[in-house]
Amino acid sequence: MKVAKWFGFLLAGGLMGACTEVDLCYVDNHPHRTVLDFRFHWGEEYAAKRTDSMKVVAVRPVNLMRYEFRVSANEQDNKGVLLSPLDERQEETVTGEDGIAHASGNDYLWVRPGNYKFVTYTMDSEIVADESGTGDSEGNEVFSADLSNLVVAYKSFKADDPRVKGVFGDWRTFNTYTDYVSGSTTPIFSGHVDYVDVPIAETRDNIVAVDFTPVPVTQHVVFKLSIEKEDSVVLDSITAEISGIPASIELTTGLVDPEKSYKMLFRMAYPALSSREDSARAVKLDCTGEVDVTGIVRSVDEGMRTGPGILHLAFYCHVTRDGDGTPVSFQKIFYAGINLFNTLSGNKLLEWDEDAEKYSQTCHEAVLEIGSVLKLGKDKVVNGGSGSTGLDRWFEIEGDIDLDI
Repeated sequence: MKVAKWFGFLLAGGLMGACTEVDLCYVDNHPHRTVLDFRFHWGEEYAAKRTDSMKVVAVRPVNLMRYEFRVSANEQDNKGVLLSPLDERQEETVTGEDGIAHASGNDYLWVRPGNYKFVTYTMDSEIVADESGTGDSEGNEVFSADLSNLVVAYKSFKADDPRVKGVFGDWRTFNTYTDYVSGSTTPIFSGHVDYVDVPIAETRDNIVAVDFTPVPVTQHVVFKLSIEKEDSVVLDSITAEISGIPASIELTTGLVDPEKSYKMLFRMAYPALSSREDSARAVKLDCTGEVDVTGIVRSVDEGMRTGPGILHLAFYCHVTRDGDGTPVSFQKIFYAGINLFNTLSGNKLLEWDEDAEKYSQTCHEAVLEIGSVLKLGKDKVVNGGSGSTGLDRWFEIEGDIDLDI
């Protein structure tokens, strides 16, 4: 009996001291969690487009645990907050010159030990909504251990929202089927690490590095079109609206859901000319514009003028006319549109996945060259293009505006 009792004390003491499963360990003064150093290795080609902050989702498949962080996106020494689980959140402290510990404004970026999968993606409140999982039949969030259902969704805005109106002014939309998303030239980045062994930390100075190499999960699309205009028409600027941008994308599969799509505003431009006189004399201008999007869904019919797959343009011009022998100059806004049915058919950005019943991306970059030349007269947009030749057809949108200057 004495031997058995003594052996029991030894066994209990050994288990408490070893603490091999930290979730079952309640020893005082044991850190219980290991601090992580998230490191982001950005390619040089993304230097001008990289985001300032990223979300990180960490999942331990065995003895399931899930953590979510918002962190800065530097090469190393990143700071941030623990978003979930909140009961494990603890703010870092720093010792000031007075020798007293003060709150740093950042949390310990830590997890319980184990083998983890990590996924990171853009966390910009102006571009993406904070939606990282899918819901069950009762609306509760459901997260898979392999992160297969991780979804990033665009944040949408009404046309009169300052984040739309404040950038593009009093934009008049003639395609009212849906709302807008922001960030026309900002990709959604993502990166993942499939396996990181996080050991039990003896102290909080034992830090485990997690290295990400983020890449865009969006498509970089360049629009190219040509404009022919009459003399004395000076083109000042072009605002463009493209519709049919899928609302969300699955990070692990790249699939996009066509059930919900949005519009996006962006700028188009032509090569700079030496003077306004040169612009007035120019007959043909080659214009380009760029967007970074989850994809562009094609219209169901080439005759549609609203819905997805439609490009609407506003041309802000100065026009000079003869009036009673004296030239009169005024500002005119031309509105034109084109259904990109044939252009998108010949340059497939998305293809239908029968099994998933969603679209998958066919490329990371694409150039959409619009074959029909848009013609600007002094008074109106002249229709150009013909469906019978396989070219999309420009159409004038009612609502051109003359402004005296």
